[in-house]
Amino acid sequence: MKITLVKKYIHSKFEMITGDSNLKEFYSFTDEQFEIEPVITWESFDLYDMAVALTPDIKTAVLTFYAKGSYFLNVKPEEKVPYSTRASSVWIASDEGWKMIHANWAPFNDGIGIPK
Repeated sequence: MKITLVKKYIHSKFEMITGDSNLKEFYSFTDEQFEIEPVITWESFDLYDMAVALTPDIKTAVLTFYAKGSYFLNVKPEEKVPYSTRASSVWIASDEGWKMIHANWAPFNDGIGIPK
C-alpha cells in the first residue's frame, strides 16, 4: 500500500532525491527504501504551516512546511522521542501530473529528526 501511494507522487522517469531529518547524505528514493526494516514506530506525525511558491510558468512548485510528532525507537519502545523538523519539496508539472523530484528535511529549533 505505502509503495503505491508514494509512486503516485514520483515520476516514473525522473529520479527523486531526498535528504532525511537525520542529516545524512542525500539519496535517490527508490522501491528499495520500502524493504529496509524500520528502526522507529511513529506515535504521531503532523504537517503544518504549508506554503507554496510557483514559478511564473506554473510548471514548478516549491513547498515549505513543518512537521511535528513523536516516535519510539524499536530497540527502546519505552522511550518516546519528540520529533520536530522543517522541510521543503520541489514539484514539477509533468505528463504524469504533479510529481515530487526533491525533498529535504532538517531538525527544527531544538527538535529531533529521525535516527541515523
